Amino acid sequence: MIKINFGTKAVIFTALVIFTIKLAGQELQDANWLFNHPAYKDSTSSEIIIASQIIDFSKNRFDLRVEEAKYSISTTVASVSNNKGELLFYTNGCQVLQADHQLMENGDSLNFGKYYVEWWQNCKDGYNGMQDILILNDPSHEYGYYIIHKTINYILIPTRFYVEGIKYSYVDMTMNNGKGKVTIKNKIIHEDTYVCSSFLSAVHHTNGKDWWLIQMEEYDNTYYKVLIDENGAAVKDSQDIGQKTTRNTSAGGMSKFSPDGKKWAWYTWENGLNLFDFDRQTGQLSNHKTKIVPFGIRKVFTGLEFSPNGRFVYISTVDTLLQVDLWKEDLPYEVIGTYDGFQNPFSTDFILMNLAPDCKIYMNSSSSTKSMHLINYPNKKGKACDFQQHAIDLFYTNGVLNLPNFPRLRVDEEDLCDTLELYTDVKDVFQNQSDLKIYPNPIIDVAKIEAEISGFLFIYDLRGELVKRQKIKQGDNFLDLEHQATGVYSVVFINDKGISSSIKIVKGI
Repeated sequence: MIKINFGTKAVIFTALVIFTIKLAGQELQDANWLFNHPAYKDSTSSEIIIASQIIDFSKNRFDLRVEEAKYSISTTVASVSNNKGELLFYTNGCQVLQADHQLMENGDSLNFGKYYVEWWQNCKDGYNGMQDILILNDPSHEYGYYIIHKTINYILIPTRFYVEGIKYSYVDMTMNNGKGKVTIKNKIIHEDTYVCSSFLSAVHHTNGKDWWLIQMEEYDNTYYKVLIDENGAAVKDSQDIGQKTTRNTSAGGMSKFSPDGKKWAWYTWENGLNLFDFDRQTGQLSNHKTKIVPFGIRKVFTGLEFSPNGRFVYISTVDTLLQVDLWKEDLPYEVIGTYDGFQNPFSTDFILMNLAPDCKIYMNSSSSTKSMHLINYPNKKGKACDFQQHAIDLFYTNGVLNLPNFPRLRVDEEDLCDTLELYTDVKDVFQNQSDLKIYPNPIIDVAKIEAEISGFLFIYDLRGELVKRQKIKQGDNFLDLEHQATGVYSVVFINDKGISSSIKIVKGI
């Protein structure tokens, strides 16, 4: 008989202490977020000053510092840190810059071309593109890094701006006494003038070393899967699935992998939320779902981010922040906040979002402001997530649509965000050791079920009446008890081999 029981009992005294201790062993490549205040002239020396604002999460807290930089950042920015949280280098899409803000050797002229020179004024203020650049460590070289980027080009008659394709440049950090050198620059991975702008996201392969990237095709439903492994970077395959992208898809959406790497999502105001299951072993997308949400006042720039536990997707639509529940079949959404009109000095509306190493979600605005928004408890449902508008005060205004792009990290590590949020006020934490895990227990509304074998689940109230019957597939499932009365229920699981087992669960308030 398969036993579904609560075996080992553990006591957590202070979740924050555990979180802080374990953070040292985590991937901290996203520990440093760089923003630039627009260049200004010093009133005394007439010197042009560029102030680089850096948010540092290396000590499990939000730390903000300012350093003098040499090059501006526009909307394109990516950085990488070591696993101590120390900044290694960053890029504004035109230059590759050392941690001391000096130009790295051979680090000029990323994305060089007609657009760079003629339209973008030799890239004097950094490249543009919201989610068009990533830095990924080389699976075959501990101190090597791929910069994945997309070069913009254009024609005048008829006027059309387009992406030339997916490219990479390469940094070797063993060179120049650890300051690095760009050894490969602007090399084509996939040449295609109908690749969508933005939507560049990455996650580790199941082997924990290689990387998957997904990139979309304009006016089509084709998705290219780039694999970076010991042999280099190349398109592994493509897949046609779901609805076709539209003329406005590239106008300002985002894509993200879920924190467990099992889902991939993208969103625009016109296409809605597109959600897929993702297989990190094969790179295959499946189980496409679409959810249209009727929000957005300007119908352009939008943001998207997952909660740490993967239950919710947050969508920003300039004036509205939504929380979509992925654990429910119809993907219901709830309005978490609406723009309150605050200006600092310009509109602090809602655009791009990132989940930070401290388990909070940070959001910027579509215009230059001195504020950032904050979701304190993104695992919690509805207003309990504690969305705080303009909660973060910056030293200077942040660049328009300026938020660094990172791969999804910490996919195979212990879910410390769950530990921090769910168990802060709980003294006894039970660890379920069986082939079927149901958590959290008590259940407020929806619980997650992880099954090693498929079967059927039967739920009975204390009178012995069947209140729910559910097919369970191998892998992840969700148990929705939101509309059931509070109290104790008996759960009977009969797997496909005919073996049954049972436990008690509690429906809380």
